Amino acid sequence: MELHVGLDLGQSQDYTALVLLEQTDVASVRYLCRWPLGTSYPVIVNDVQGIMESLPQDATRHVLAIDQTGVGAPIVELFRQAPHKYRIRAVHITGGSAVSHDGGITYVPKRDLVAAVAVALQTRTLKVDSSLKHADTLRDELLNFKVTFTASGHDSYGAGADWRVGNHDDLVLALAIALWSATHRRVIEITLV
Repeated sequence: MELHVGLDLGQSQDYTALVLLEQTDVASVRYLCRWPLGTSYPVIVNDVQGIMESLPQDATRHVLAIDQTGVGAPIVELFRQAPHKYRIRAVHITGGSAVSHDGGITYVPKRDLVAAVAVALQTRTLKVDSSLKHADTLRDELLNFKVTFTASGHDSYGAGADWRVGNHDDLVLALAIALWSATHRRVIEITLV
């Protein structure tokens, strides 16, 4: 069994969110986590380390895909420096049109991440147990997630213009990262010396 964990790192107004996904013929969400606003990154790293170490079977098969965009680069380094048996995948979300790899970082267009969620929803291969903590929050985020286009054709994705008054997309992005990682298995691991 290979598990994919997507971690979307928040800042002061965005939650940090984690989605643990088991990918077989369906994508089954096994665990959801959303930390309170203001939770320190060392606490999040420690919590995620605990989650990853508690996973069943061979931990070397599991992948932690971390949003490295914005504040993520130093957090990815904290994970890489900590003892771990799982694989780490740094995902830098871009506005581009092609996936690329450079220096242990995978650059992924946001539209590709969103497409992974859209395909799973359209093909009915995404399964979320409604009894999971934050399952309702994920459902609400999915319902509020929007794509908008500017007059020049530039696409933008998110919880909409009113995200500052209650709508967030952190679990959706964590899910998108996990789904994309599960379907694009090329993982580059850097060992710091």
